[in-house]
Amino acid sequence: MKVKYSNLSKYSKLSMGLLWFFAGTLELYFGDSKSINYLLIVFGSVYIVMAFVEFTYNYVEIENGIVSKKGPFSKSLKIVDLIKMEEAGRELVIRTMDKKITINKMRANSDDYLRLREEIKKQKQSLAVV
Repeated sequence: MKVKYSNLSKYSKLSMGLLWFFAGTLELYFGDSKSINYLLIVFGSVYIVMAFVEFTYNYVEIENGIVSKKGPFSKSLKIVDLIKMEEAGRELVIRTMDKKITINKMRANSDDYLRLREEIKKQKQSLAVV
């Protein structure tokens, strides 16, 4: 099962990145002050890369009893080792003895997020029965 990033998160990062990049580029060519323009171009480039990562990777995946948070700094844990799953504000926190994955509700697609919670509960219950 795959949980994708929300469209709001993806497109807002892309639009902010393009806006900052083009503002820095236009100010570089037509403006007087040169130092701040490079900073705008760098910020815009970073936001464009962040949007590219969100378009490329899924936010969270469950495969073969393993919950994986994808991206450049990925984390994974086994559902068998799951000790606690709690909702704290806008986040779903999944804990084992030595690992913790935090899933932000606002960054995840809402339909996929609800299916993710149910899937984790279902797999945990099926493993507890066996």
